[in-house]
Amino acid sequence: MSKRILFICLSKGENETSPLGGMEKHIAQLVSGLSNDAHYTIGLASAQNLCSAIGDQHKIQCYQLDTHKARRNRELQQTVHLAIETFSPDIIHCHWLKSAYVVQKIYQSRTVHAQAIHTQIIATMHGSKKKQK
Repeated sequence: MSKRILFICLSKGENETSPLGGMEKHIAQLVSGLSNDAHYTIGLASAQNLCSAIGDQHKIQCYQLDTHKARRNRELQQTVHLAIETFSPDIIHCHWLKSAYVVQKIYQSRTVHAQAIHTQIIATMHGSKKKQK
């Protein structure tokens, strides 16, 4: 039985020079490596540009989100919650603090399906600075 991994990335990921930033490129590399392994079923909840860039190349389930909304926005939290409920992951891999915050709020609200309570949650920070105060 394959493990179901849902990657969640709530960054905007767009700039003048590249539609994908460093974090998005990292997620693309992870998905690329795991999507060819029969032991994993991959899902991605992110902005349209990342879903398009990755989903067109790999057989994964994409959930497009409006990542321009703030982390405390109820609509964003509800769409992430819907992606979690629909995909029913064994593992949720949150990228950066905004994703981790939203997933934490969903689980604290206790509105997740009983199966999702046993989901493992991983949060990865990207781009932290050594001299942050």
